[in-house]
Amino acid sequence: MSGLFSLAVRRVWLVSGLALFTASGLCAQEGSVAGGAAPVGPDTVRFSPYHGADFFLGGTFESSTVGVTLGLDYDYRWHKWYSAGGLAYVVLGHSTALSIGPQFSMHPTDRITAQLSPGARVEDDGTQFQFRAALGYAFPLRGRWTVGPRTAFDFVGGRRIFTLGATIGRPF
Repeated sequence: MSGLFSLAVRRVWLVSGLALFTASGLCAQEGSVAGGAAPVGPDTVRFSPYHGADFFLGGTFESSTVGVTLGLDYDYRWHKWYSAGGLAYVVLGHSTALSIGPQFSMHPTDRITAQLSPGARVEDDGTQFQFRAALGYAFPLRGRWTVGPRTAFDFVGGRRIFTLGATIGRPF
């Protein structure tokens, strides 16, 4: 159990690290302005609401089982610090599970996202209430795309489920 979990975590971190390392050459340089002008800080720019979508790829770990997880997050960021939306995640492994629900996010910085999500988890043996707490970080890429790690803890009927992976997203 411990060895399987450790091996899976190392593989997910390795793939995420390689993706981030590869993307680092594409990252926009923060604070650089053509002509040597002073950079404009986030507090001096007027906030404008926007929509955003993230695709997630990672692994889900529960007890001694490991599954591949695919997900989609949607957010409407109406305030500099807050957004709301929905999520849908599918876990493929020993059994299949679908997690769906609304999500409420807080953005203490432009790159950090903390999410809370009550919802439902549909499994082979029925549907149960699920509560998710997630934390993510977004590295900006050229063309308004972002890439970054995300981790989530799901609480489902007395069980604790851990999800770890990477996202790629874009505001629109």
